[in-house]
Amino acid sequence: MDKKVYVKTYGCQMNVYDSHRMADTLAPAGFSETAHPEDADLVILNTCHIREKAAEKVFSELGRLRLLKDARGAAGGRMMIAVAGWRIWRLRGAREPALLAWAVQLGLNLGWSFLFFGACLIGAALIEIVALLAAIVVTARLFWRIDRGAALLLAPYGAWVAYATLLNAALWRLN
Repeated sequence: MDKKVYVKTYGCQMNVYDSHRMADTLAPAGFSETAHPEDADLVILNTCHIREKAAEKVFSELGRLRLLKDARGAAGGRMMIAVAGWRIWRLRGAREPALLAWAVQLGLNLGWSFLFFGACLIGAALIEIVALLAAIVVTARLFWRIDRGAALLLAPYGAWVAYATLLNAALWRLN
């Protein structure tokens, strides 16, 4: 089955280039580009945060996309929405601890996937996902000090990982 990706770019010309690279990177995974978000299985909003107006437009667009996602879900389909950008990277100073925390939680996320799905080590995966959840909280707190919008964008991810933690714990308890 052919999956569709819609990439919308805000801000600078460099982001246009990055958007093309994102779409090209997804092609081997079976994604082809579409010009319409309502046809997409994956919507990526790629924003530049050097221009504040671009960041504001993304939040508005997320509201419109939520309606499309809900309609797709009601029809039995799925749509994923991703926001890409340099919200933290663009800032100097306090970003280093925040970026380190971000990298740690990404590594823990990858590790959990291998432990849970690859090795079927449910107990080890439970320990890993609890650490991941803690790392997401730390990352969000560090992001909050730098860019509250970036911290808020971690909330759905944190909620999903909390739910996955409960499921992982239930499977561990039952087995």
